[in-house]
Amino acid sequence: MYHGEIRPPAECSANAAASAHVVSLRGALDASVAPMVGTALWGKAASARLFVVDLTRASLLSAATARVLSDLAGQLLGQARQVWFAAPEPLAGILSRVNRALTSLVVPTVSDVVVDGRFSHSHIDVRWLRNRAHIASAIEVLRLRHGIADEKAAFALLRTSSQRNNVTVRALAHELLSPHHGTAPPPTRPVLEFAPHAVTTSEVLAALLDTVLQVTNAGRGDVQTLDIPEDGLSLEHQRGFQETFADHLLHVQGNSAADSAWRTGQRVVVGDVATSPVLGAEDRRALLEAGVVALHSTPVVTPDGTCLGVVTDHHADRSALPHARGVLRAVDEVASAAGAWLDWHRRVVVPAAVAELHGLAGR
Repeated sequence: MYHGEIRPPAECSANAAASAHVVSLRGALDASVAPMVGTALWGKAASARLFVVDLTRASLLSAATARVLSDLAGQLLGQARQVWFAAPEPLAGILSRVNRALTSLVVPTVSDVVVDGRFSHSHIDVRWLRNRAHIASAIEVLRLRHGIADEKAAFALLRTSSQRNNVTVRALAHELLSPHHGTAPPPTRPVLEFAPHAVTTSEVLAALLDTVLQVTNAGRGDVQTLDIPEDGLSLEHQRGFQETFADHLLHVQGNSAADSAWRTGQRVVVGDVATSPVLGAEDRRALLEAGVVALHSTPVVTPDGTCLGVVTDHHADRSALPHARGVLRAVDEVASAAGAWLDWHRRVVVPAAVAELHGLAGR
């Protein structure tokens, strides 16, 4: 670990700022992803003279990940490069407790280091790292169960079954690693009037979002689904938003209308974004900057009451937020139909794909 001194942010040179690179980490940085975070950050560091790790969008920081960040700092500083961590409390305190020398490397925001805004920027979604680990575990299960020596061969089987059954590799991996639950008879395939030709979850969710936006006369919206490893909602599709707000939607964890709708299974109505108690400060700021002043977040619920996602219609005018029973009933109907289809898919299609996968691996 690094235990030396470093110049304060005000002394960063213009040349260093001009060659700065900022990497934003999003999600829960628990111990399980620590090694992957380190590898991913090294891949981003490249030759930047000023390297900033932005933790302002991280929802959790484990001591294991903080140690990885400490090691990264030591190695970069050993190469005569500058490294900083933009971290709010309590994350800043965790860094300092792991290595007291890191205290002088922590600033509240990226702008405290790169004051003129001249930097390149990239993102690391912890959800993506965790999915990679999940898939790696599934590959190991296949190898051990069927005696497959080659990791690439095991992944090829996983990918083949994914393509043949229109199931994502991620969903297959989750099913492969999950114990069987219950003996309830599988549901029959629902007929979706708003998406009669859809065969994948992505197609169904995209059609759901487009239908809700048409019914509510909203120009912008998004649909998010449950991300089991992250215990939160993850963005599937959005319409009408610029990249900045779409990035904000990539992963939702608490203090948002969508999160509240998911946890309660009830529609959340935000008539005024500026004053709604449902929204956290970060979500409120992002919505207002995107020009959203009112919204509905409607849960996508299965017939047994399990919420698998949330669809949200966003409005730039509070008076445009629909309140008519007929409109809201129509939204509920398509959301419920989508929930029934997703339930069928996860209980029938995904297990069948895993069964086929075992058959392919056992040949």
